Amino acid sequence: KDVQVGNTDSERILHQIVDCVDNSQKDGILDDDRLCKLINDIICRLSKDNKLNLIVSNGQITFIHSNCRKSLYYLDKNDRIIVSTLALTDEDWIEVDLNTVYAIKDAKIIYKGPAHDNEYVITEDDVDFILNHLGDEAMNKLLASYGSIENIKRQLSKTYK
Repeated sequence: KDVQVGNTDSERILHQIVDCVDNSQKDGILDDDRLCKLINDIICRLSKDNKLNLIVSNGQITFIHSNCRKSLYYLDKNDRIIVSTLALTDEDWIEVDLNTVYAIKDAKIIYKGPAHDNEYVITEDDVDFILNHLGDEAMNKLLASYGSIENIKRQLSKTYK
């Protein structure tokens, strides 16, 4: 078997999804319904104890998921659905339901899985750990944006709790 190359958690997650789909298609291509249920099962499993904001596509269906509050939104424009980590305009952006996998095809939501229980919540200890392990360049960028450590902590707490 080929060794997968990748250094980031995102690359490892994508490889895991591709491997699971490939293994499930050994006897034939999955129809949309079976593919959606399989992706839902994979994402539910991978989201346990992990923050998993996800937008991934096979070229026909786009799957989205978030298990962290206020971190993924979509805008239905009738002829397309736009997905973003922020509401980019004053239009009616909809927060992706927490812990729920969506499948989008041809500008329509064709699948919305059952919600799982793997919500990711960043704690004050998590924030302290992150800040204590940032490199100087990353810390300087945050300080330039937010002005102080307390402002950074306040922003993270507001976003994720």
